[in-house]
Amino acid sequence: MLVGFGLLAAACGSGVAGSERIAADAVLPALAAEGGSTDEEHPVEAEGEGSDTEGAETEDEGEDPHDEDFWFGEPADPAEATMIIEIEATDDFRFGPSTLTFKVGDVVTFRVTNTGELPHEFTIGDSAVQDAHEAEMMAAATEMEGMEMAMNEGGMDGDPNAIAVEAGETAEITWKFTTPGWVMMGCHVPGHYIAGMMGVMLVEA
Repeated sequence: MLVGFGLLAAACGSGVAGSERIAADAVLPALAAEGGSTDEEHPVEAEGEGSDTEGAETEDEGEDPHDEDFWFGEPADPAEATMIIEIEATDDFRFGPSTLTFKVGDVVTFRVTNTGELPHEFTIGDSAVQDAHEAEMMAAATEMEGMEMAMNEGGMDGDPNAIAVEAGETAEITWKFTTPGWVMMGCHVPGHYIAGMMGVMLVEA
């Protein structure tokens, strides 16, 4: 992961990189190929291993499936934001900027503006979270009629780390970064993520 880290560090410097699209294109293949350093540093505990809930049902009755804890942070109150980052979501399947650097403890409001004519979304997560949400959205699009239903029924409603952004609209999500490591941003409207609609965020200690 040192190659990817070096590329991102050089691209990011402090704050937003000047040539974010080039930097992201250089870093993301390495991140994806290695599974992301965050997945290795923060492995998901196998079900039943080291847990006092072994043998219990995996999901309690009435439990919200979107009530998740994330190693990289948590949703936050917009009133507590220490900064606002403007993100542009475009129909050429890019976020601008697509590389960002934060510090542990930063509370960031991402203000995402969809400047295109297609629906987009903005999901915060490591590569494992992004891959899981991609599969969820693809399955929803296959089963549902229409993209709007897929975005609403396929996992967008209630996901604390994701927002839908309709064409020409602006939506916000506020996030507190709690642990250093690699985090990604992604759009999982079917076909967009695989086309490159993603970015990287380095959270420094």
